[in-house]
Amino acid sequence: MSTIVPQNGKEVLYCKGAAEIVSALCPKIMTADGSIKDIDVAMRNQIEQTISDFADEGLRTLCIAQRELSKPSSEMTLEQLESDLTLVGIVGIEDPLRDEVPGAIKDCQTAGIVVRMVTGDNIQTARAIAKKCGIITSEDGEGAVLDGKTFRDRVCDSDGNIIQSEFDKVWPPLRVLARSTPLDKHVLVSGIQASSVGIKQTVAVTGDGTNDAPALKKADVGFAMGIQGTDVAKNASDVIIMDDNFVSIVAAVKWGRCVYDNICKFLQFQLTVNITACSLACVGAAILTESPLNAIQMLWVNLIMDSFASLALATEDPTDELLRRKPYPRDQAVLSQTMVRNMILHASWQLIVLSFLIFGMGDVCRGTGSVCEGEILVDYFGNIRSGRPAAYDWNGVPGACIPMYNSSDPSTFDAKTGKPLRPHDFCAGAHHGVSDNTQHYTMVFNVFVLMQIFNEINSRKIHNELNVFDGVFRNSFFLVIVIGTLITQVTPTLLLASLKMLSLSQFALIEVPGLNSAFGCTHLTRDQWIACLLLGASVIPLNVSVLMLLLLLDWSPGAVPYGASLVVPRWRRGHARRRRRGD
Repeated sequence: MSTIVPQNGKEVLYCKGAAEIVSALCPKIMTADGSIKDIDVAMRNQIEQTISDFADEGLRTLCIAQRELSKPSSEMTLEQLESDLTLVGIVGIEDPLRDEVPGAIKDCQTAGIVVRMVTGDNIQTARAIAKKCGIITSEDGEGAVLDGKTFRDRVCDSDGNIIQSEFDKVWPPLRVLARSTPLDKHVLVSGIQASSVGIKQTVAVTGDGTNDAPALKKADVGFAMGIQGTDVAKNASDVIIMDDNFVSIVAAVKWGRCVYDNICKFLQFQLTVNITACSLACVGAAILTESPLNAIQMLWVNLIMDSFASLALATEDPTDELLRRKPYPRDQAVLSQTMVRNMILHASWQLIVLSFLIFGMGDVCRGTGSVCEGEILVDYFGNIRSGRPAAYDWNGVPGACIPMYNSSDPSTFDAKTGKPLRPHDFCAGAHHGVSDNTQHYTMVFNVFVLMQIFNEINSRKIHNELNVFDGVFRNSFFLVIVIGTLITQVTPTLLLASLKMLSLSQFALIEVPGLNSAFGCTHLTRDQWIACLLLGASVIPLNVSVLMLLLLLDWSPGAVPYGASLVVPRWRRGHARRRRRGD
């Protein structure tokens, strides 16, 4: 950058810029006493060594020069103006790293994010800073650090278009791009996005200046600096870092992964509920002619499994564990293989348990009440009366029902009057009213809901973690919702039993039966509650057992490849220390 200042009737040009470039334009040097002398070979070597020493220390090197113009500047070209300069001094500026930056860089690398630094600094300065940050190590080859000119010559043709085949050879090992221009940054972002090497890359870019706007706009995610950033850069970006701290980018990565995982957790849970509920309703309609769960119960299930579960699973806070896995590929489906396996596993187990409760329990007998007291026509598991429809239970039981009316069968109608011997509601009346609430179907509903509540705990983990309780006490929303749902689930089934036993008031005799009928429930005994809780909680040991079996078989649903790049200009902020050297 050059500035022309009028002084004593003359024009003086002051120039500052990259030390190795500006010093090459200086044939003379100003000594400490203000005299001017020519730069000989020894002095030239000393200047170059000084620049190199400053760069090796990680200092940004600037050269300051001046020139008195012999004729008006309006009559001279830029090349003529910035020639025959007198070197005034070389400055080394240190912009120290924040203490937390190396750790943040390491966190990104652990998370599968490749950090690349794009800077206008000297290549030696850029290399020294990158080593301090941990962007490059001594094991990286020569291809890890390039200057802008070399980069352009290798990946672009004479018209500035990217040669993708050559670019794909350069970008994988590249970590630092020094002496770069804004166009270099845009070329780097465009080339990585278009690359076919490995999996499709997701590119994030940070920037603060106006000249960073094209790269910020081109990137998949653009981060602009909130303090030092220009309005143009902020408008071109997707995210504004309010404190200009690289650690905030790591926090953004954690929150992004956390939100995505929370969505996946809810989907895994919700789809499992839907598979079970839809299958149960379809089987019930096909075999029993009605769903085992009535409309009010299904509405209750939708309420606690949609609204409450979404709050419970979507309020997980980000943890450092999120940075210990690789990012998802861009083309990966939302439902991973692990999630699909968990959904099928738990939906199948729930259907097996509920099918046993529906079809394997509930004795068929005459009369009413929760327990069969007379003759048991069909003895199933458990000493409770069946809650299934009478038409399903009584058909096929010899002698239990008068055959249905058949004009060709005289045994089905009165020979004198011709009227059918079997009324329309004979079986239902002999068995029990279809609207009666039974312990049988109350247990079915109770086990179904409890299985979903305990599976909500399983759904907190979607990456084959064995300990599903890890971190559960850090999420107060989850605890409140799960415990509240359990208490609410207990209320409609136990409240009636408690109030009936105590016979407290007319209010209990009037209001509680209405509440109970609305839910289609009746009271359960202590043993029945223990059985329901054990069956509901069985989904947790089932989940752990299957995961342990898969680990023993050394099976996994496939390693997740990673693909993420982060292009940053510089994050060396702090109080600069300057050195000035002249001769």
